[in-house]
Parts: sequence; C-alpha cells; structure tokens
Amino acid sequence: MKTSAEKQALIDAAALYGFKVTPKQIDRWRSDKVLPPPAKAGGGRGRGVRRPAPEGSAEQLMRLHYFLGEDRSLHRAAFRLWIEGYAVPLERVRKALRRLVLDPVRLMEMPPEKLAGQVETYTEHIRTRKNTPARVKKMADEGRLPALLESMLSMGLGRAIDPQMEATFGATFEEYAGLDRARTDHWKGQSPWLTGDTGPQVKVVAKVLPALRPGLADDATDEEFEKVRTAFRSWAKMRRCAELLQKLHGPNVFGFSMLTHPPTGVSSGMTDPTVFVGLLAFQRAEPSLIDNMISIGETLEASLATLREQVNKATKKTTEN
Repeated sequence: MKTSAEKQALIDAAALYGFKVTPKQIDRWRSDKVLPPPAKAGGGRGRGVRRPAPEGSAEQLMRLHYFLGEDRSLHRAAFRLWIEGYAVPLERVRKALRRLVLDPVRLMEMPPEKLAGQVETYTEHIRTRKNTPARVKKMADEGRLPALLESMLSMGLGRAIDPQMEATFGATFEEYAGLDRARTDHWKGQSPWLTGDTGPQVKVVAKVLPALRPGLADDATDEEFEKVRTAFRSWAKMRRCAELLQKLHGPNVFGFSMLTHPPTGVSSGMTDPTVFVGLLAFQRAEPSLIDNMISIGETLEASLATLREQVNKATKKTTEN
C-alpha cells in the first residue's frame, strides 16, 4: 500500500532528525491520540483530495520520539506533550493520569496494621533504588523512614500519631527532604529561606492527601486543568532554576535537591503526573497557593535567562582551563 504524502512528510522530517518511523507507527500513535490526525480535506470533485498533516505535527513527532526514548509509556508521553502545549485531547490526558497517578486513598483505607506492612514494603523499594539519596537509605536502615511515611499518611486521615514522632516530625521531614542547607545557605545580606518549625506546613500538605486520587482527573473541569497546567509549568521553572543553581554552586545548594532529586529515588518525570494531580487537589483546597505559584512562574523567566547565561559562562571557562 502506497504511503500517503502527508505521512511521507512526517517520515522525511523524522529522518532529518536522525530517527526512523514507519506508517504503522504513525497510525498507532494517532489511534492513541498522541499525534493529531490528518487535517480535514475540502471537496475534490472526484479527483481525490490531499489531507495534510496539521501544522506542528512534525515537531510533535520529534517530542514524542524524545519522550519515548526516555520512557516507553505512551500515557506519560501524552501527559508530557499536553503540558508542553501539543495537540493531545484533554480526555487522553485524563486517561493517562488515571493510569499513572499513585492512589494514597487505597492505603489510607487500610487497617493500621496492614498499612504498616505496606509502608514497610514501600520503604524497602526506596532503600534498594539506585538513585535514592544516602541520607534516605540511612533513615530506612534505622527504621525511621517507615515511621515518617506512616505518620504522614495518618495525618492525612486525621489520625493521631506517636507523640515522640509528633515532637520530632519537622526535623525528621527536613532530614528526609534534604533541607538542612535551606537553614544555612543564603544570599549576601539576606536570611535563609527556611526558618521556624516545618512540621505545621507539612501537616497542611498531608491533609490534602485524601484528595490526591486518580479520580480527581475525571472530576476536574477543563478550566481547572488549564489553570493547573499553568501552575505546573511554574513548578517546572522552579525546578529548572534549582538545577541551574546547583550547577553553579554545588549539589543541594539552598536545599534545592528536593526539587531536582526526589527523596524516593524516582525520577521527577515519573512523579510529575502525581504532582499535577496534587496541584489539582490544592486548586480545590488551597486555591491561593496555586495563584501564588503562577505569579512566581511569571517572574522566573528573567531569572532563568540569567542563570543559563551564568552556567554557560562557567562551563566555557572550565572547558578552556
């Protein structure tokens, strides 16, 4: 069967970027709604009509190939494409989130003794992951990590936690998140950004956990999705700033490794769908937080440009030396 002209154009575009796609792959990706279908054609008066690929299809194909090179999940690729503004139907994004997002409610509904067993199992997964930070592995080896995780889940349910854990919760969470340098690092003439007891703030987050469920992706309106996509892009800018600052000033400067290297040892790309649904939950529970995040994102463009320039200069200087 002859390949249509519009598919051939996509195949040729892929070849220019150094990779190969087949007509069957294009059909499969279109069927799964991670590539847009051919544009609708006009009348042809019996001569047949040409249906060109929609504008931006070749660029979307490049990004899809890149995402699948990092992770073969089409669900995660659909989510990442939509975040970047490519042509992915919102219903496809909802489907992806249903499949990708962790469901803490399932754990919260367990009896305490069964929940403790599940937390122990999850802790073992964290401990054995290659990318889990050494401090977190140490907490797991000492038996303090499961106690912290179980306490956070209990807080989400409004259950009482062990009094000793209650007293040390803020400090234990800071150790888990790698926030020690957030209390010491600061710009000249300014104070560190983290002061006081972090326990109450973490408890506020924990109380949102019951709303953090895959079904929220079905309940949320299109307008909520759009607003939270903007907030998520702000989150991504914050994470990028954290990456650049660590390139300039060393690992975990300002305690920012929490943004770039999750304590669980899972890559940020794997956790992004859960972060998105978490932001949906905050949009309903604490909408001012989402508004503030969007405002911060709007101010970060200039900072990102400056940091990129500084990193490029530092890299060039290192190369020359």
